[in-house]
Amino acid sequence: HKRWVETVATLYDSKMNILHQFSVRTHGENDKDGDALEEFGGDGSTPTGLTSVDWKSPESDTVSYGPYAINRAVQGRKGNGAIVITDIGDSVLVHTGEWGNRKPSMLMPNSDGWSHGHPDDIKKVWQILMNRGVTMHQNTGGKLP
Repeated sequence: HKRWVETVATLYDSKMNILHQFSVRTHGENDKDGDALEEFGGDGSTPTGLTSVDWKSPESDTVSYGPYAINRAVQGRKGNGAIVITDIGDSVLVHTGEWGNRKPSMLMPNSDGWSHGHPDDIKKVWQILMNRGVTMHQNTGGKLP
């Protein structure tokens, strides 16, 4: 009963200038009849809308999360994210993974309730944030600081 959708993510600066747009694979959930549930349905459905994220050091599991820093949703600003993402942190991540011989033209593997991006795009996000002097915080592995 799971469904996944590839869509476009956008990295903005604090003045809402677009810094990078890239494909992500998100997660959704269907009910027992196969009808799509919305983001409020639970089970790891990826919220939509505008969300502030915290730039964190890489996860230790590079196969699942990739070698680059991750972005953890910390505050929903608009859309469903504003309702379901609290201002203290969340388990919704933007990350990549080590996917073998997968090419950018191929569909990304399914996510577990996060937004997967192609490795080159997540690396570019990392480079943009680093070059702009954004502070990377220590990854707590999903635990609250």
